[in-house]
Formats: sequence, C-alpha cells, structure tokens
Amino acid sequence: MALAEDRLSIRLVLDTNLADPAQDPPEMVALRALDVEGWIQLWRTDAMDTELASSADPDKRTRLLGHSAQLPEQLGVMVLGHSRLGSCVAGSDADSAMWDRVWDTIHPGKDRATARENDVKDALHVWTAMRYGSDGFVTMDGSGPGKGLLDRAGAVKVEFDGFNIWSPAQALAYVERRKHRHQFRVAGT
Repeated sequence: MALAEDRLSIRLVLDTNLADPAQDPPEMVALRALDVEGWIQLWRTDAMDTELASSADPDKRTRLLGHSAQLPEQLGVMVLGHSRLGSCVAGSDADSAMWDRVWDTIHPGKDRATARENDVKDALHVWTAMRYGSDGFVTMDGSGPGKGLLDRAGAVKVEFDGFNIWSPAQALAYVERRKHRHQFRVAGT
C-alpha cells in the first residue's frame, strides 16, 4: 500500500462497461491494482447501479452490483426516469445549465426526449464525474465515428477545461506518467 504522501490524488470514474473485473482488459487490471495500492481512486456514479439493476439476468445483476458496491459512489443530480430515488441529489439552476452543456457536447443535435436510455446514462456519468471534480471518465464506449463517448472526448476536453474521457489504456498511460514524475520528484528531495 502506498503511503499517504505517495498518493497521486487522481480520481477516475468508471463507465458501466467496466463494472465487471472478469472482463477487464489488461490496462484496467493495472488501474484496479493502482487503486488497491492507494495510488489512485476509482469511483462509480449512481448511474452505474441504475444501469446494472436493469440487467435481465438476476445472477449477473447480483454479481455486478456486488462489484460496483466496492467502489465509492458519486451521487448525480436527479434526472427523472433515469436516476434512483435516494441515490441522487436535487439540482440547482447551475446544474441544469451544466446538464444542457454536457448533453449538447456529447450528443450534439440529439433530442433528449427521444434519445436512447444509454445515451442519457452516458451523459449522466460524465456530468457527475465533472460535478465532483474527477480527473477523468474511463470507458470502452467508442463503437464508431461520432457514436461513442471516446469519439466525443476531444470536444468534451475543449468545452470543459481539459476534462478527460479516456479508454483504460489512455487512463493508465496518464496515471503511469504522473506516478513516474511523482517518484522522480520524491527521489530528488
């Protein structure tokens, strides 16, 4: 376990598609190890459990909710029909404006009223991660040009002062760079 002064204070929020450690790519395995060692903090949003609770397979649902329960949770602002009562917070006018900006950046030109449920959840994840000052959102959602969160990462970074949406490989590269710099500084003192 890393000492408190060795921690990088990097908070990464995971997408629901990374809720199953049994399906992790190697980079995600490494990120989970860095979390256990105390170098970083992995989080989930309340939207993750909302998505997992809708699984039709009761065994899978129970297993994945058990995994997600091991991560600290960031409570997002309530969006009717998409948030869990008791696991969300009431929003302000500023939250409403932020929700509009996040939606328009991630899903430009898409009507929220007719959007797929997954599109709304993606925006909720990112919005919640930003709201709590996380360093980035980690996802495997990049299924085609302009269709996945990873495809909108550049626009999000520009619109929201450098907020990052990363693949596990990108997140790990960032953490490893920061860890290396930190260890170099500590060794030089």
